[in-house]
Amino acid sequence: MRIWAVSHPGRHTRSRTIKAPSLITAGPYACVRNPIYLANFLIGLGLVVLAEAIILVPLYFIVFGLPYRKIVEQEENFLRNKFGEEFGRYCAVVPRWLPRLKNTARALTFGPNFHLREFGTTFGILVGGLFFEWIESPSHRAWITFLHQWVAENLR
Repeated sequence: MRIWAVSHPGRHTRSRTIKAPSLITAGPYACVRNPIYLANFLIGLGLVVLAEAIILVPLYFIVFGLPYRKIVEQEENFLRNKFGEEFGRYCAVVPRWLPRLKNTARALTFGPNFHLREFGTTFGILVGGLFFEWIESPSHRAWITFLHQWVAENLR
């Protein structure tokens, strides 16, 4: 979902400043206003579940939600000021977080602006998932437990 979402606006999403040469309403943006953030949320939630840290899911909602709430508010104010009524009409039909699958014809497109840096992000996510799986194997868990005990004993 993240790769699909990034393919529409392209490198403008990889900036610390808010940029939007045009209002993107195709691809996943036809179903949900924040598909990149939704994908990030699902990736993080998947890693929490993969780490079998289910008890931390409520904390994850808070840790993820607080900064993204502020970011989305700032971005929407920028888009409202830049695109005015066009952005207002878009907000009236497309929900912020929970996808609405009514615009499937416009949604099922891959954008022309995929940025190659996204492969690095995707690779990092995969390495994180594989790391959790690696830790979960009994032989590695024993090795990590031994390393933890050795470090604790030698730092006294």
